[in-house]
Amino acid sequence: MNRLVAILGLVSCLALVGAGCPHQGTGPTPVTPMLVNMKVVGQQVCGPFVSQALNYAFTCNGLPSPVPSGWQMTPVRVPSVADPTRSHTNRIAILTVSGGSGTELDVEYVVNAGNPNTNRLLTQVDPNQPPGPGEVAIKKQVGVSATDDGATKTWTVSVNVSTCVEMRHIQLFDRAGSPPVRKGPLDVYFFRDPADEDCGGGGSYSGGGGISIARVGPGDQTKDSPTGPCPGNAPRTLFNVCQNCAFGHPQNANEWTGYEGCSWQEVLDVFGYTGVGATKPQICTIRQAASREDCEGPP
Repeated sequence: MNRLVAILGLVSCLALVGAGCPHQGTGPTPVTPMLVNMKVVGQQVCGPFVSQALNYAFTCNGLPSPVPSGWQMTPVRVPSVADPTRSHTNRIAILTVSGGSGTELDVEYVVNAGNPNTNRLLTQVDPNQPPGPGEVAIKKQVGVSATDDGATKTWTVSVNVSTCVEMRHIQLFDRAGSPPVRKGPLDVYFFRDPADEDCGGGGSYSGGGGISIARVGPGDQTKDSPTGPCPGNAPRTLFNVCQNCAFGHPQNANEWTGYEGCSWQEVLDVFGYTGVGATKPQICTIRQAASREDCEGPP
């Protein structure tokens, strides 16, 4: 009898498909991502703003919010809490973003703003495992971790912004399903005052994916990392790269970069210390440090 009732109910539901029958098996549903929190050394940009001769206007709503937001990262170096005689570069912004339970987050770097934008999907890495995310435009990486309480999924997104850049623009999308459905974007902009940039000795970068950057900071790569396995299929090694491009090379101007590669010679190559016309060795120093603290001092 129960089986007959179930069959009749299904037939009735199919006949009255527009009458509000339950829809099962839909899976996770993407929603417009929301910026829940921002951890950055600097301040939020509110109202009209000009960067690289382009005009912006930001409405500073309270968080959480799905509206575009701008954040100015300043100063370019911040003193160590444990040792005020040492300093660290101000490169990392940490976003908290929410979306639908069971969904996934796509983070894209906007190469050229337009209609439509030219975007590059960023590779997601574990922000808690060295070396962490590389520079968002040059290394095309972003650090992402997530939690899900069954109602909302929350991501922590770490963005590495070069010290030698006026603006970086990322877009975040909530994604689910096959074929995938996306909601968004959530637009987030990072700015620097040109007078507050650190470009000393960095050179320029020209890489794949249509990205060419005229200037890079001393801690940024000047070319893409080699692809493929290391010789003999050896595992890649984490190198603690310590550079200093300041005049006189004072210790408090050291800049650390974590890099996974096959050899120290590869490090010298991708950071611009070898090759025809390389000028970085005339301006900067580079050494393999034991750790980030060995290079820049304590946090």
